[in-house]
Amino acid sequence: MEIPTEMINILLCDDERKITNQLAKYINTFYKSLNKEYTITICHSGLELNKLIDQRLKMDVIFLDIDLKDSNGIALARKIRTTDKKVKIIFLITKISNQQLFL
Repeated sequence: MEIPTEMINILLCDDERKITNQLAKYINTFYKSLNKEYTITICHSGLELNKLIDQRLKMDVIFLDIDLKDSNGIALARKIRTTDKKVKIIFLITKISNQQLFL
């Protein structure tokens, strides 16, 4: 996998804060080990993501929960594609139990 040389902008969108926190932790560890510049933006609802889409926030990668409590992730991805054909969208399907979270 080729890592871009410029700053990479990553968006995490999941209504489960444990998921976004754990993903952010993994991403931080990965990019720091490569000594690469990156930003992470986190949102926890479809409403928040819709606002970012409307602001045309430029992202390189989006981790998107398919089943947000207030929105359908696939419908949001379609909306994103109307303004950005290049962004990579990675769908998340998660359920959290009382056990420790492992990804």
